[in-house]
Amino acid sequence: MHKPTILLVGYDEHLCLSILYTLRKTPANFHLLTHKKKSVVRFSRYMNNVYEYVDHEEIPSAIEKIGQEINIDLIMPFDELESLEVSRHKERISKIAKVVPLTDPELFEIAINKHDLGKYLSENGVDVIPKSVELNKDSSAADLTGLKFPILLKPSRSSFGRGIITVTNEKELEKAFTEKKDFTGHAAQEFITGSDITCNIYAINGEIKHHTIQESPIKGVNNYAKNDDLIYHEDESVYQMVSDIAKALNWNGIACVDLRRDAQTGQVYLLEINGRFWGSVSGAYDKANVNFPLIMINDALYKRETKVEKTEGIQVSVSQLVKELKSLKFNNITKTKYQSYLYDPLARFLKYMPR
Repeated sequence: MHKPTILLVGYDEHLCLSILYTLRKTPANFHLLTHKKKSVVRFSRYMNNVYEYVDHEEIPSAIEKIGQEINIDLIMPFDELESLEVSRHKERISKIAKVVPLTDPELFEIAINKHDLGKYLSENGVDVIPKSVELNKDSSAADLTGLKFPILLKPSRSSFGRGIITVTNEKELEKAFTEKKDFTGHAAQEFITGSDITCNIYAINGEIKHHTIQESPIKGVNNYAKNDDLIYHEDESVYQMVSDIAKALNWNGIACVDLRRDAQTGQVYLLEINGRFWGSVSGAYDKANVNFPLIMINDALYKRETKVEKTEGIQVSVSQLVKELKSLKFNNITKTKYQSYLYDPLARFLKYMPR
């Protein structure tokens, strides 16, 4: 039986190692194209070879060069900017090997830009963004009189809360506009106190084929940290909202859709769309029994449906695990995200070492 050669394209080491973990039982040769210098993925027990490039514009030519050295069966970008670049040059890159489904680059760029996304969805009858005001270099505190505190001053593109300024009263708002005079590329948005929800999807032509929904404990203002305490469950209202979003964007491939459930009203709002795999991709596999990377590979290479028997489950943080152990509740590491780390210990260990 032919072992396919799959070229992964992306920067994030954690995402790549998590994808390799979910595919560890899949008979295939894995190669990585990345601009992450000295990527620890080269030390993964599941990785054959790592190739490097400098600028994203080099991706098509880098793939062509690799294609001259090895026979590639499938090209699979897993990070956001890499997915966008491959989508832009899909016709050229498809001459080298098959490419996983990707969203049209124009719609992809709209989806990953918070400002453009809210406007686009509203124009298409999908009003799911918290109340917001777009900002520019001429904006002032007076422009935000219609918003309730706390207010977030958010860049159009960010992750894990980077670049967000939180203001809780008029004085802090005036100070923010005094210190940062140009808010071009930002928006002011009402903060929603509630639980974070992530709906991870694999869609074709705007129709969701597979999904998981994970929800975190309630978050307060200034808490933008990643969530390690997660409940994997089904929620029809969340699924329907994300289905409407995917349809409006004619989404193809994977996406991580971040939402928040208002703790008081229960209403769900869209925060952002990440056009890439997500940090808990191994959790979706271990806790919900949905192997998104394998689904993509089977669909792209063989046009074959992957049988999925979805389950509900929980993932706990290390701090929560310690609390449970102290209370003498029986528990073990398999309930944390670190279960996957045990299968690729060298690469995982080196990821935390200074370079």
